[in-house]
Amino acid sequence: MTCCHSQGGTRPQAQRCSAGRALPGRIRAGWALAHMPQHCRLSSTPSLLAASRAPTLSRRTASTTTAFAAATTVVERRAADVAVLGDSCIALAAAYSLARRGKKVILLPDLGLTAPRPPSEVFRPLHLPHPDAARVSLSSEAGAYWRGLQAQAAGSGLQLLTDCRSLDLGPLRGGGAGGEGSGGEAGEEAGEVLGRLQDACKAAGVRLGSLNGEQLSALFPALRLPGGVAGLLQPEGGVLNAAAARSLLLDLGERQGVLLRDRLVLRGWRDAGSHFVLRASGSLLPGAVSVLEVEQLLLAPAAEGGWPGQVLRMFGADVPALQVIQSSFGRCAAAPELTSLPVWRAIGVPPPTAGAAAASRDRQQQSGLLQVVSGLPARLAAPGSSSASLKLGVGLADGSGDAGSSSSAAVVVPGLDPWVWRPGSQDTSGLLSAHRLAGQLLRGVGPPLLLPPAHASGPAVPEPAWGDVALHVATPDGWPVLGFLPGLEPGRLLFASTASCSSGGDGTPTGAGYAAGPSRSRSAGPGSANSVPAEPGRATNGPQSQPQQQQQEAVSEQHASSLWLFGGRPVLADGYQLSPVLAKMAVDLLCGAARPAEVDLERLDVGRPALGAVARAEGLDPWEGLGRWQDGGAAREEAAAARGEDEAAERERAEARARGARMVGADAAAADEAAREAEERRRGAGPRVFTIKAPS
Repeated sequence: MTCCHSQGGTRPQAQRCSAGRALPGRIRAGWALAHMPQHCRLSSTPSLLAASRAPTLSRRTASTTTAFAAATTVVERRAADVAVLGDSCIALAAAYSLARRGKKVILLPDLGLTAPRPPSEVFRPLHLPHPDAARVSLSSEAGAYWRGLQAQAAGSGLQLLTDCRSLDLGPLRGGGAGGEGSGGEAGEEAGEVLGRLQDACKAAGVRLGSLNGEQLSALFPALRLPGGVAGLLQPEGGVLNAAAARSLLLDLGERQGVLLRDRLVLRGWRDAGSHFVLRASGSLLPGAVSVLEVEQLLLAPAAEGGWPGQVLRMFGADVPALQVIQSSFGRCAAAPELTSLPVWRAIGVPPPTAGAAAASRDRQQQSGLLQVVSGLPARLAAPGSSSASLKLGVGLADGSGDAGSSSSAAVVVPGLDPWVWRPGSQDTSGLLSAHRLAGQLLRGVGPPLLLPPAHASGPAVPEPAWGDVALHVATPDGWPVLGFLPGLEPGRLLFASTASCSSGGDGTPTGAGYAAGPSRSRSAGPGSANSVPAEPGRATNGPQSQPQQQQQEAVSEQHASSLWLFGGRPVLADGYQLSPVLAKMAVDLLCGAARPAEVDLERLDVGRPALGAVARAEGLDPWEGLGRWQDGGAAREEAAAARGEDEAAERERAEARARGARMVGADAAAADEAAREAEERRRGAGPRVFTIKAPS
C-alpha cells in the first residue's frame, strides 16, 4: 500500500494520510518521518532515508558533520535562529513572539528527563495582590497580556481567561485582630499581611477595595463570614485555562512559522562556537536523528514537574537554590451557586474546632500553620447541570520543622529530589482542615470528592483518594528566574522559569562558600556591588565583622518586601500567571534589548546572589553522555560520591579529635556533644540525662 507520505504518493495536494489526518502544508521529506502516523512509517522509511541525503537548507552543515554510530542515520538537518527548549507556557509564548519578530524558530518541548511528574493543573488563578509592589505591577502587566491572548482566541471557541475578580479574606490591619475568629497572634499576623497587600497594590497603582463582611455578603451571597473577618476585593482577577492557552499558542506559533518538533526528544547538544548543534530523535525510532543548528537557545522547562534545576545541570549550570516544592489540593462537591465566587484566599482564619480539639486549635493558631487556604469558583459538571465541584488548596508550601512550634522564624522548605520523589504524598490533614474552613466561610460546600489520582499509571486501578499534589518552583527570594547562563557568552543561552513562592530563610545564600553581599535594590545606585564568594572553607554562619553584618542587613532589607511568609512558612502565589510577560522579556533579551522595561532585571537574573548560580561543566558530555543526566544516572553517581566524601571527612575529623584537635566555629559545640554521646553509646553507657535543680 502506498501512503500519501511516501515518495510515491499521488496526492500531494490532499495533504492527508490514509488515516485521514490533516497535515501542515510545510511537510517535506526531511522531517516527515517524525510527524507521520505509525502505520505509514515502515513503508516509507527507505525513501525518506534516501531523501535525507539530498542537499540541505543549512550552509553550515558541511562544517558541522557529526560522527554517529552505524545504527544511527541523520534523517533531517535544520538551521534556525533560535531553538526554544521546554514545554512551559513561557516556551510556547516566546516561540510565537520570536516568530512574529522575524526569527526562524524551532520548538522542541521534550528535554528527555525521565523523572516522574504529575499532570499540569488546568485551571490556574490570576491573582494580583502580593506584598511586593514590583510583583503586583508585573502581575498586572501579565493580566493585560492574558486579555490580549483571549482577544486573539475570539471565534476559536477557546476560553483562556474567565474574569471573576479576586478576594483576600482575613482580619484587616488594626481592625478585628483581637475579635472573634481573629486567631490570636496568627490573626494579628494575618492583619499585617493584608495591610501589606493594600500598601503594595496602592504603590503599584492597582485598584483594591477593602470591604467588611456585610458588604461582601451582599456582593457574594454564598459567603458567610465570621465576625472580625473582612476582605480585599480586586476587580482584575480571574481563572486561567492552561490547556486552552497551550492549544492557542501552539496554533498561533505554527501559523507564524514555528517548526514544532513535539515528537522528538533531545539526545545531545554541543557548543560549536558560533552556534549550537542539537541532536534529537523520536521514541519509536531513536536511530533516526534530526540535527538542528541554531544561533541561540531559550531554555524554559515547565515549572510543574519540569525539574528546572536538573535541566540546568544538563546545560552546564548549577543553581542549587532553585528548588521544586509541592503543595496539596483537593476537590469537594458544591452547590451551583458557588460558581459565582471570585478567586479567593483566606489568610489567618482558623478552621472551626470544638470540644477536646480546642487546645490543638490554640497551638495551631499560635504556629500559624494551615491557615492559608485558596480556592477557585466552583465548576459545573456539565452545562446546565445541578452538580458542581469546588477546588481547594493549602496555600502554604510543605515545609520541615515542628508543626507545634510557636517560633516565627522562617521555615526552610526542603527541595524535592526528582529521582526519589513519587506522586501521591498529598497533605490529607491539611486538606481536611481547608475543607472545614471552606464550609465555615461558604454556603453549599459538600463532602470531599474521592477521585482516582490523576498521575496513576499501569494496569492496576488505583483506589480513589482525597486530594492530589502540585509541583512549584521556589527561589530563596520568591522571584522568577530570567537570565543568560554562566559559563557561556552573554546573549547565547537564556534560561526562564516562573516561581510560586520563597523557599524560606531570608532570601540569601545559606551554604558555605558564599558570603552575603549588598544586592542592588530598585533605589540603589548604579555602583552597587553584588555579593562575592567567601574565602574557601570559611563558614558564613559564624561570627561576622561589622561590614559583613551591614551587608547582611542590606540584603535582608531588600528581600523583606519580596518574601511572603505566614507562620514562618512560604505562602504560594502561583507563578504561572506571569508566563506571558516573562516570555516577552525573554524575547526582548534574545533580540538584543539592553534590559526589559517591565522590572529591574537584576531581581530576575539567574546570576543574582540569592541563587548562587555557578558554571559546572566537569563530568558533562552533553553530546554523547546527556542521557546520564536525563535518567538520573549522573545524579546517583554524584550522591554516592558525596556520601563517600562525607564519610571520609568524618573519619578525618575523628582522627583529628583522637590526636587532641578541637573544632572551631558555630557548629563546634554541637559536634563535640554528638561525639561524646556517640562514644558513650559505644561504651554502653546510654545517653546522658540532665536534671535541672530548683533555685535555692
